[in-house]
Amino acid sequence: MADYFSIPDTAIDPDAPLTSQLGYAWRDNCIAIAEGAVGAPRVRLPAFNRLVAGSTVKFSRAFSYAAAGVVFGNLPFIQFGTVTVGRTISAGATLIITRIRAGASTVITPGAYPGNISVQPGDLWQLSQSGGGAGTCTLTCSTNGVDIFPIGNDWSGYTTVNAAP
Repeated sequence: MADYFSIPDTAIDPDAPLTSQLGYAWRDNCIAIAEGAVGAPRVRLPAFNRLVAGSTVKFSRAFSYAAAGVVFGNLPFIQFGTVTVGRTISAGATLIITRIRAGASTVITPGAYPGNISVQPGDLWQLSQSGGGAGTCTLTCSTNGVDIFPIGNDWSGYTTVNAAP
């Protein structure tokens, strides 16, 4: 995690020298804010765009699972809105998406894929399957082009979908 550095006004006065130390502070402060470093300002929820269901894939990841009923993925959300969920899964298995919201668990698997699922900050999707043994599941989350801001390790597929040109 990057450290947050307080930059005094005198360091950015019109006649102040532009030092490498100041440049590093500007760079590291952006990272520190995004990572939630001690002393850094916090990013407020209104700064994130509302998710709107669509066909632009913003997340795609293949998960492996060992058995039915075992959680094989956790996807936390920090935005409001709706995402379009798609999936491919090994023969004989059915994907189960369980949403944990405010401590309550609800199965939210859409009736058909692709299907739309609403989310709000603090939601956690737990992925599991029923009806099959070991296998794989590829999950996609799509929007109308709005970025999904990933948190947590299971969002690792996010960066491959949105790689810089």
